[in-house]
Amino acid sequence: MTLIALVGMQYFDHASALTTLLWVAAMLAVIGRLALSVRANKRLLEQVRTDHLTRLGSQARLQMDLEERAHAPAEPLSVILLDLNGFKHYNDTFGHSSGDKMLGLLGKRLKAAVEPEATAYRLGGDEFVVLVEGEQADREEIAVRAAEALTSRGKDFDLSPAWGIASVPDEADTATEAMQLADGRMYAQKESRRLAAPSGALDGEAVEQGH
Repeated sequence: MTLIALVGMQYFDHASALTTLLWVAAMLAVIGRLALSVRANKRLLEQVRTDHLTRLGSQARLQMDLEERAHAPAEPLSVILLDLNGFKHYNDTFGHSSGDKMLGLLGKRLKAAVEPEATAYRLGGDEFVVLVEGEQADREEIAVRAAEALTSRGKDFDLSPAWGIASVPDEADTATEAMQLADGRMYAQKESRRLAAPSGALDGEAVEQGH
């Protein structure tokens, strides 16, 4: 009986060890898959948050950042909206592939021009947004730098943005209201420039590729 008991104990000990090893292997496999999933989710989130042409923040990231701010309001915020004049003609003249390259170039310039004081986003098409956090007395200077970064001229074409600014809480209660106010000011500037320019001038210009 003693011998049978010893053999039985050895069997169950072996079975227990084997079960434990299998359990550990299964858990390691699960952890490995979870780690891969986390990395994949991070890559996917980064793709969603980044505009693929300009490498600026995307419209989705802008919405995320504004929502996060809405839930935890803190410092004052200035919103700068910019819209390119002449980009449709540039696309029509040089093709959409060249237009995409130009957006990439302008986006790189915009990012360099406003960081680290502000954050730049591509709203879509040829529209851009710059958010300036905190008490920024030089918000106008940042807007001018942003406009200069989005300006490119060359033979037969001319790209330059109209822009508008609004601030929370000085001029608006929320970032959404500031966006609307800045948008109205931007298009008022665009219309003013259109009326002041010779007929067709704003739409009949383009930019030297690679400039």
